[in-house]
Amino acid sequence: MRILAALNSRIVIVSVSGLIILIFYSYITLNNYPPRFSDIHPPPSSHCALDFISQVNCLSNHSLGSNEIGIGKESRQAQQQQQAQANYAVKNGTALERSGNLKEAIKYYDKALQLEPNDPDLIVMKGDALFHIRNYTGAIKYYDKALAIQPNSRGSTGIKEAIGDALYLLGKYNEAIRSYDKALAIQPNNPDLLINKGNALLHIANYSGAIKYYDQALTVAPNNVQAGEGKKLAIMAQQKSANNSTK
Repeated sequence: MRILAALNSRIVIVSVSGLIILIFYSYITLNNYPPRFSDIHPPPSSHCALDFISQVNCLSNHSLGSNEIGIGKESRQAQQQQQAQANYAVKNGTALERSGNLKEAIKYYDKALQLEPNDPDLIVMKGDALFHIRNYTGAIKYYDKALAIQPNSRGSTGIKEAIGDALYLLGKYNEAIRSYDKALAIQPNNPDLLINKGNALLHIANYSGAIKYYDQALTVAPNNVQAGEGKKLAIMAQQKSANNSTK
């Protein structure tokens, strides 16, 4: 009887213990307690470490990396689409400019610049179009902007010359000379630059200076008609000025 009573007592204890464990497990499950490592089943291809913390971190990082790759791909696609739209606008703009429809060309250059606002080539293209419709002030603005982005580019000499030409046509001869000097510092034997500076000096009645630069141009390009004609005009003006001063 004692043995039977002891056995029955053990059965009760085991049953109660099992019931307590079952209740505790249910409580954990219902309250969403963090899962144990044994509850996680990583995919067969997973390279994550076999401990709970490393497993969670590894899976999280893998997910984040996938998202970053997706975002990077979408960003590249958006950039490519934007570039294609800008190229299309430029293509239309250049076609219109060649046909002489400069105002419409400028509209397309503006569309391209909305997509690529810091593209120096586009900026210069708009500056050139403005120059050709005699909006010299506007042209200078865009040329200056292009130089600010790429001050030492291969095309910087031409841009500085264009700024000088625009200033010359605005009657700002001294400013034009300063711009030509910047270009000549890079290309001292450029005959066009030498002639342009000679023309500007002629307009401010610096005849000897004008003759000097026409001569330099003729040294580089002996058959240059503009340099020859400019020198003749400068000599005539110098003689006339000398005669008037003696009267």
